[in-house]
Amino acid sequence: MKTVLFNTGFFNSGNTIFNIVMFFVAVIALCCSFYFYKRSQTIKKPTYIIKTINLIRNNIKKIKSVEILYDGKNIKNLSVSKIALWNAGKETIRTEDVAQKKPIKIMIDNKSLILDAAIVFQKNEANNFGLFISEDKKSINILFDYFDFKESIILQVFHTGHNSYNIYIDGSIKSVKKIYRKHFPNNRLNFIRIGTCLMSGSVMCMSPLMNVIYGIKLEKSENIVYSIIMGFILICIGVYWSIKKKFPKGFDAFNEEF
Repeated sequence: MKTVLFNTGFFNSGNTIFNIVMFFVAVIALCCSFYFYKRSQTIKKPTYIIKTINLIRNNIKKIKSVEILYDGKNIKNLSVSKIALWNAGKETIRTEDVAQKKPIKIMIDNKSLILDAAIVFQKNEANNFGLFISEDKKSINILFDYFDFKESIILQVFHTGHNSYNIYIDGSIKSVKKIYRKHFPNNRLNFIRIGTCLMSGSVMCMSPLMNVIYGIKLEKSENIVYSIIMGFILICIGVYWSIKKKFPKGFDAFNEEF
């Protein structure tokens, strides 16, 4: 049986497998170059993530015999948030890098108040992190001497907001466009998208290769190249999502119960 593989352009029937292998080698080399380039970059990258549990909801007022007070005043809603803040870049962030007119602060929305805050974890005590709650209970100044790559703190904040979207970190740091916020992905959706990418990519890569190995006639053999390229890209995306970390190692206190 005559095998017709790649009859035009870059591929032909004599060197199809070799060229496919060389394509993968080239892509892997490109990925490695990009990876080591990113690792060699020295930038400041302040990053944070927040998770919140609502302890008391507004409907507590339906129970007439229960009253929740803070500083002598009745509160209808109470939540606790854990905030992890770290430097994801390799350049040290120093206190003199922070703009005096726009310091690093934990902010709350207009309808809520910050009631209390504490540092529950500090990776390096030499960073000398400290907190200062404003008199109007609308913000918390985060003070520090410096923090290096992957050095971090975990804060616990009590407030009257409902969820993690009521609270955020703001501020201005020299040579930094913004303080980057990470979000928790939906675990079920994340599992589905990772599985879909890996399975689809594997099928798209293996089916054309089986055709090449067993010499099945392919009239439009250029589709093999497109299928393998797209399959490989999908596999890479799936692997990246599966190994991507939300935050550095040593953040056990963030995952602990409130």
